[in-house]
Amino acid sequence: MLETGQLVAGKYRILRRVGEGGMSVVYDAINERANKHWAVKEIKQESVKESEVTRYNLLAEREILRKLSHPGLPSIVDIVDEDGFFLIVMDYIEGVPLSSVLEEEGPQPQELVVDWAGQLCDVYSYLHSQNPPIIYRDLKPGNVMLRPNGSLCIIDFGTAREYKAGRIDDTIALGTKGYAAPEQHGIHQTDPRTDIYNLGATLYHLLTGHNPSEPPFEIRPIREHDPELSSGLEGIIATCTQQNPEERYQSATELAEDLAHYRDLDIEVRRRRRRLKTQSIVAAAAVVVLLASAGALNLTEGQLVSDSYTSLVSRAQAGYTSATTQAERKTATDDFLQAVEQVPERAEAYTALLRAVYAQDNSISTEEATTLQAILNGSGNKVTTNIDIFAATDPEAASLFLYELGMACFFYLDDGEITTAAKARASQYLEKALGTASLDEDRQAMAESLLLLANSAESAFDTSGRATLAAQIGSTNVTPTEMWDNLRLLTSETRLDQLDNSYIKLAIYRYVLNTIAEHYVAYNQYGIGYTEQLELVDTIGEALRALAVSSEGEDELKESLTDSVASCEKLIAVAQSNGA
Repeated sequence: MLETGQLVAGKYRILRRVGEGGMSVVYDAINERANKHWAVKEIKQESVKESEVTRYNLLAEREILRKLSHPGLPSIVDIVDEDGFFLIVMDYIEGVPLSSVLEEEGPQPQELVVDWAGQLCDVYSYLHSQNPPIIYRDLKPGNVMLRPNGSLCIIDFGTAREYKAGRIDDTIALGTKGYAAPEQHGIHQTDPRTDIYNLGATLYHLLTGHNPSEPPFEIRPIREHDPELSSGLEGIIATCTQQNPEERYQSATELAEDLAHYRDLDIEVRRRRRRLKTQSIVAAAAVVVLLASAGALNLTEGQLVSDSYTSLVSRAQAGYTSATTQAERKTATDDFLQAVEQVPERAEAYTALLRAVYAQDNSISTEEATTLQAILNGSGNKVTTNIDIFAATDPEAASLFLYELGMACFFYLDDGEITTAAKARASQYLEKALGTASLDEDRQAMAESLLLLANSAESAFDTSGRATLAAQIGSTNVTPTEMWDNLRLLTSETRLDQLDNSYIKLAIYRYVLNTIAEHYVAYNQYGIGYTEQLELVDTIGEALRALAVSSEGEDELKESLTDSVASCEKLIAVAQSNGA
């Protein structure tokens, strides 16, 4: 450790320590000859000695920064590697890291965050325009300094790298968990879109105060934390943080353009504009009717709206199904939104959008789920939300749609992994479907079964895998016996006959088989014997053999589940013979 007052390399006098990380300590120092302040980063010697990665990063940082010149970046002026010290001397950036701002003040106003985002996009545009492009790879609040004049400066280039055309992976996988894009810890090479993801995660933290690098390590729609935040900004962050780089903004310039007009992207703003446009069309049609001879033109406002609605839904569905780019999907989604805004009480647009979304790839992305939610939440003239208008006008159709949406979220969201987030979204819609009191008996029973699974499947067992006596769902005690009965009913012919979706049937079988494979011993300890468990597994096997599937992907899943049936039977048979 350097000491206050110590002279380093014959010219840098250490004044004070200003920060410390896992591998380094940063000091404020002065060059007494030039009477100028510098930041001196001391790399801990154990890190340098024990990690070639650390030395590689330090050299990379020096080589990258010394050729750059931008007001949002520091300049490196010296490297000291002598007398047991490894120091980097760079511009001293007066100010505080945004991480400190968050700690002291909490979530920041969205207008301020958007301004900061614009500045960071400008830095990104500069870095990415270099030849070869410079990929920063570790943007987070702790690596961004806020100067007294409100400008930002990115610090710590230890994980930055030059983009290598033709390479499919990075030499070293680095980044901060929660902020890092998936490709930073996978087999793919990072590129400018990696920085877009990091920025999206950083904006999420700044706006919500929720640190994505802390449990549960997820980025939720920002309006789940604060409903007053912009829906346009929510969509921007969702696009930034897509798992697939192809679905993110493709450049910092593209992102900056949307940030500059984020209010124009708000669902509410687009709704008002489209409503005004519709009113103008109706008014023009009325004038034509008045001027035309009787019977020559007999278009009513209702006919105009209906024709436009039907046309929009058809165009949107065809556009979404054939879309191959983010821009094409956005155009189709806007058409769906416009149709819902015109006639929120009709089912066609809601149902067509949902089926177009998941029919593409048997999956619903977080961004798609957010878009669906935004369309449902749009306010109307009669009651608060579009879905409420729909439910008030046609409760039976609305309940069926909400039921289908809940099922889709349970089994399609997050690649069908049935995550906590998927369960939460599914529960929200299934509860609304049940609340309309318009579901038939079989669908009501299925919705209740999925709600019970969503809220208690994890809590029915303790950490050792043994069944607990009283897992809680609100005020109701749910035992593993009740959980087992629910799984059995979920796979019954009565419950499944009302489903016309073969993928969801397969997903239900997968969920039940996975649950049995994980907890078969615990179930037996709680009184659900191995014979009874084998009977359910065999029933699923018979159902799989009789199930007709509709795609190659479903056929592969069916084959995989057939293998799972055999594995479950073997596991249970072994446990039964061993008396476990």
